[in-house]
Amino acid sequence: MRPSQITALVTRSTTGSAPAAETVVIKQPPTVGPIPLAAFIPMCMFAPFIISFIFWVIYLHTFKKWMNRRRNAHEEDGQVEEVEITKDVQMQVDGLIKTPPEKARLKKKNMNYTMQDMHGR
Repeated sequence: MRPSQITALVTRSTTGSAPAAETVVIKQPPTVGPIPLAAFIPMCMFAPFIISFIFWVIYLHTFKKWMNRRRNAHEEDGQVEEVEITKDVQMQVDGLIKTPPEKARLKKKNMNYTMQDMHGR
């Protein structure tokens, strides 16, 4: 480039007119503020997880540990209150833990089907 062309480019860039055909425009990657977009998207995806994980670890090692110590101290002292369980609640718990014999027999009977029985032949 000749010196006259360089000065013409400088004056055009300061005046705001369109760049000449000879100038090279370097395209910058898209950014969000000072952060490149390629880093901003994963940061938005993983930042809530990282922040909540930090708070969970703090909770686990402070408040939860304190609550466990407090509960264990009450259990050792015998200050645990026993709650009376009604018959209805006991039946619900038994139903969740144990399977009634009728259902167990039905499941066993259904498991003995052959492939021909399943396809209706």
